[in-house]
Amino acid sequence: ELYNNKITKDNITKDGISLSYNYNEENEIYEYSVYGETPTPCYSVEVTNNYNSELDSVTVTVFIHSEQQEDNLCAQVLTPFKKSGAVNGTRQTIFDLVIKNETIINNNIDSTNELKETSVSDGSANGLFKYEGNNVWKYSIEGYVPNGCASAAEDIQVDNESINYTITITTPNNTDIFCTQALEPYKFSGQVNAGASASISFKEVTADSPAY
Repeated sequence: ELYNNKITKDNITKDGISLSYNYNEENEIYEYSVYGETPTPCYSVEVTNNYNSELDSVTVTVFIHSEQQEDNLCAQVLTPFKKSGAVNGTRQTIFDLVIKNETIINNNIDSTNELKETSVSDGSANGLFKYEGNNVWKYSIEGYVPNGCASAAEDIQVDNESINYTITITTPNNTDIFCTQALEPYKFSGQVNAGASASISFKEVTADSPAY
């Protein structure tokens, strides 16, 4: 239900999750909505709020639960969500949005499996591996090859306990080929399935291509 005496506030967005809120002067409450997407349908979302009268502030906390059940398969499809609520406040109330990520394994919260990031580097390559929950790691890698004739290829070996990522830089072995002598950038990104505590091995190696 909409009211003519609502004041529309600016949205707050953190980590791809947005909070919008409106003040209802008649009832002296804020009505708010939290919306975003989870990586798979196997996530659940819980939203709480807390009004601090001394600071005249509201903290809206969004709990993103990654639910891991034995033999539970989840389609890797972004799943939208929207949660709404109401909280006391004044016209001057300040809002804050807090995102918390938790993994639920067989109905028990495992706080050790919260989202985490691991930076990697070797040779010209730099990258980031980010654990998204539900045994999903996303990665992005950037680097460069030494000239216009060289190429870069990725190789990934994964099991539940480890991620072994190798970039192979291949350069031509034929001196008759003209190559621009300038660094050429490359990028790779994707996702793999491994446990939250999986170790990450990362390296960049160089190989010569066969002579033509």
